[in-house]
Amino acid sequence: MQLRGQGKAALLLTGVLMAGPALAHKAGDVIVRLGGIKVDPDASSETFNPALPAVGGLGVDVDDDTQVGLTLAYMVTDSIGVELVGATPFSHDILLETGGGDVAIGETSHLPPTLLAQYYAPQIGPMRAYVGAGLNYTLFFEDRIDDAVVSPLLGGGRCRCEAE
Repeated sequence: MQLRGQGKAALLLTGVLMAGPALAHKAGDVIVRLGGIKVDPDASSETFNPALPAVGGLGVDVDDDTQVGLTLAYMVTDSIGVELVGATPFSHDILLETGGGDVAIGETSHLPPTLLAQYYAPQIGPMRAYVGAGLNYTLFFEDRIDDAVVSPLLGGGRCRCEAE
């Protein structure tokens, strides 16, 4: 049996309406969520000194990454929750913006555990909105710059770019 148009919409609406009671969190409840988490750095850089050979006037960028995330929330009251957000390690390429295609010059990895306080608004039908604010501590590891790529761009000088 294949559902079309209105049949799919009716089935989806029924599922959403039946899920309503599952959204009614109360004090003491633990909420577990599994899904994708994307880190999309808003990277910007000053351009390199125009006097440097090969890289003068170019900038640096960092690409995004999506990983599996797990969140655990504990409802302190019926309206206040505390949530811990974790994910598998993220990895980002560090890119030299050449204008004609970016060149990967290194990579960095990190874990960004986040602790959130959340306020859940009263439930309206099957929906319950919430807002949160929190703290993040990002732990960077395995930072590297590819000296074989960077050194010639800087005029042959050795790059002292490894994280210590």
